[in-house]
Amino acid sequence: MKKFTLITAGLAGLMMLSSNVASAELNIPKISHSIPLNHNNPDVKIFDCGANFNVVSGYIGWTGVDTKVELGEVDFGADGDNYKAASIELANGWYCDGWAILHAGPDFESSVPFTQIALNETGGYDNFVTYATNFSCNIPQEQWSNGPAIEGLEFTKPTGKQNVYLTFVIGAGNIRSVNFYEQELVPADFVRNLDDDGNPSIDDMIALLSPDRYEGYGDISLRINSAESTAMNPDEFPDARLDGDAWGWTGNGFMADFGNVDFGNGDYKQIVLSLTHWSENLSDYIEVYLDEVNKSNLLTSVWAGRNLEGKVFINLAKDMSAITGTHKVICKWVGGSINLRYVEFVKDNVWPIATDCGVILEDVEPSADAFHMTFIDCPDGHGNPWHYAVRCKGQYESAGNIGYTRNGTVIEFYDENGDGIDLGNGSYKRIIVNHACEPAYAGPIEQSNFSFYIDLDPGFMYTDDDFDQNLDDILADHEPICQVRMQGTGSWGTRKRTAGTIVTPVSGKHSLFMVYNQTYNTSAGANVFDIYLDTVEASSVDSVAKDKADNNVKVFTATGEIIVVADIATNVEVYSLNGQRVASATVEGESSIEMARGFYLLRAINADGVKSFKVIVK
Repeated sequence: MKKFTLITAGLAGLMMLSSNVASAELNIPKISHSIPLNHNNPDVKIFDCGANFNVVSGYIGWTGVDTKVELGEVDFGADGDNYKAASIELANGWYCDGWAILHAGPDFESSVPFTQIALNETGGYDNFVTYATNFSCNIPQEQWSNGPAIEGLEFTKPTGKQNVYLTFVIGAGNIRSVNFYEQELVPADFVRNLDDDGNPSIDDMIALLSPDRYEGYGDISLRINSAESTAMNPDEFPDARLDGDAWGWTGNGFMADFGNVDFGNGDYKQIVLSLTHWSENLSDYIEVYLDEVNKSNLLTSVWAGRNLEGKVFINLAKDMSAITGTHKVICKWVGGSINLRYVEFVKDNVWPIATDCGVILEDVEPSADAFHMTFIDCPDGHGNPWHYAVRCKGQYESAGNIGYTRNGTVIEFYDENGDGIDLGNGSYKRIIVNHACEPAYAGPIEQSNFSFYIDLDPGFMYTDDDFDQNLDDILADHEPICQVRMQGTGSWGTRKRTAGTIVTPVSGKHSLFMVYNQTYNTSAGANVFDIYLDTVEASSVDSVAKDKADNNVKVFTATGEIIVVADIATNVEVYSLNGQRVASATVEGESSIEMARGFYLLRAINADGVKSFKVIVK
């Protein structure tokens, strides 16, 4: 076990001085303007392609050669000299080499390329590498990374304020940010990839060095390898051991003692964990404590649930408050198995901050007097106390749930006599659904929900095939009384409860239908175990009309159309009750959207916020 002793204040001061000098000598390129590519950035828009925001990990994923991303406005300066270089943070898990192309212009159709950025494989879907280049428009073609992306492609120097767009040629990957630099990049900033004769290979000079690859990094950092640590609770984790040079075969609650560290007089600014993980997971963390494991001694918590397939180790950094003196460093595993290679403390803020998990699992507790219907321990067609029929796209599973579900699954509920469900005297305020859904994120409520309807088939006219083939027509004249978010829980074994407001009070007996809407991830479904009717009001975020910003958008209907009035540029998205986006438009002023007869959900998004509308077109 490595031990560190307290140094004197004078020596600590000298070490701080030398470390600052060393850090300055690292000469890491300074990012002057960064554009985060996550769903929280209102300037970033994905259009006309299959890409989408990964809300869990905070990037744009599912990209390809058809990807088009609007990055917002960038001020290049009157003469175009505000920025000299650009980079993209990219990760992919398959063989991929190609280029990202940045365009500038008033809109995508009239934009022109100003630089290409060569890309390569990173070996992990969450192993982000920063690929960079000086603007292609400012340098001769022989200096373009990996040659021209497209023969004959020309680059034009952008000037003034322009919208910037991103596309790909051949290669693609998960993208986390696009960055601009005021200074030109130099060869010393890049990873070198030379052949046996010392000549640059095809992928030379495309990826920026990570901070730990700069000469002098060792002078400002203190690394404690897992091989130098000891397990604190080996009896609870008899299989935990070093897997290569990293802790492996661990689990929730495993702890390792990394020895005493002398933090001096607040010398260290960042903590870095080197780890690998298998798949995207909401609940896997490494917690770092000083001296003992309790809440007041927590130094930092790092989300480790990254999609790496165990193929590559990544460095995840967090800024830390000033710690003085000598303290024992303890790492605690939270969630599942994480392979941790080392813990490192750094005297300057040279690492980008690790992203946090973008999703928190919701688990709503029903009130004590909530009505409870369960599928658990019940035979096919029988719940307790309701009975049911799966009208399409799903089936009973012996584990006690409805499984093999997907977008368009319909379940009809009735009492033991075949009559409607007694919904009481209107006192029920919300519906809670206990379910499991394998993806870590299943989408927003507009695209991922359980919609509850009453009396869809009062004349008993519809067959199961009708529900399967003509669901939108069946729903056209009906509004859901409640929508409950279908939540990704990360595994089929993890059950959580979500709630939705009953927006139309109902009483008496009615046939009750539950319709699964899942268009965010068309391969996803949900195993439902319990349904609760609760007298407690749901919070506004659970409501179908959860988006209530006063963004000054007005919506009207006329025969065969929806009319939208907006005083500023507004993105309008229209969804069918089956969760499918059926129309979209950008509106400034008044605009008409032609729609067939039916019920729709409309979202209006602009700089003042998001507002949702329920719309009936006659």
